[in-house]
Amino acid sequence: MNNNEVCIAGWDELAELLREEVAQYGRLFRHLEDQRAALIAQDPPAILELNVQLEKQAVVLNELQQRRGELVTALREDLGLSGEMGIIEMTQAALPENAPLIEERLREVNRLIRETRRYLSSSRVLYRKAWEIGQAVLAAAGFQQQSLSLYSQGGVASAPKAAAGSLTNQHA
Repeated sequence: MNNNEVCIAGWDELAELLREEVAQYGRLFRHLEDQRAALIAQDPPAILELNVQLEKQAVVLNELQQRRGELVTALREDLGLSGEMGIIEMTQAALPENAPLIEERLREVNRLIRETRRYLSSSRVLYRKAWEIGQAVLAAAGFQQQSLSLYSQGGVASAPKAAAGSLTNQHA
């Protein structure tokens, strides 16, 4: 395989990686929608299972993004292009006939990333509201309240507001 064939194979792989990222973001959205439904239905087992699925999906997406970054760096080096040049500029310089396909897939991935961030933000609000409702129910039943920390990565941590330990019935 000559350098031109290697380069074309790299561009084909990049197009495939972008297609796979779009498909994986679709899976992520399905998990987020299912999680939102579980939160609304106040279904703790489903919420916990979906959190596991969301974490797995995040790992897959991070791996794809890392592979894409490595591939773009390799293509940039093969073409002798500047390290500052982005994918769109690289495509226009190296394979102008394929630029529209790569650009469209890259735009779709970026759109999905933005939508995911918005969706996660609104899900955090819903998660917090569900937590507050749960705490109000526990308080009405006489259980000690918990504090809640929502992390930007989507994790949740809780701790008792009063004495250390797990939830305890104050009427015991």
